[in-house]
Amino acid sequence: MRIVAVKFTLKPEFVEPFLQASLGDARGSVANEPGCYRFDVYRDQNDPNVVCFYEVYADDAAFERHQTMPHFVKWRESWKEEWLAAPTEVIHGRSIFPPDEHWHK
Repeated sequence: MRIVAVKFTLKPEFVEPFLQASLGDARGSVANEPGCYRFDVYRDQNDPNVVCFYEVYADDAAFERHQTMPHFVKWRESWKEEWLAAPTEVIHGRSIFPPDEHWHK
């Protein structure tokens, strides 16, 4: 499994529009991408300006396909780098637990 964890630290006035755009991408990913097993969007409980994604894909090809999907393109075009208060942090990884054979849609 391909795991992607992303942390966005936003300027306060842009949190809500960013969340709205992100929910469209998350919903489109889990509904329309057979290779997307999970797409969580959450806020840090101690800092409401921090929004994180936790995404699980079947493999590298599924993640690459995700980046071409209409809901991803719409999300990427719907917000601007100026909305960020800090650089985006991205972690790419592989699932250790649960093991790959336990993931299913």
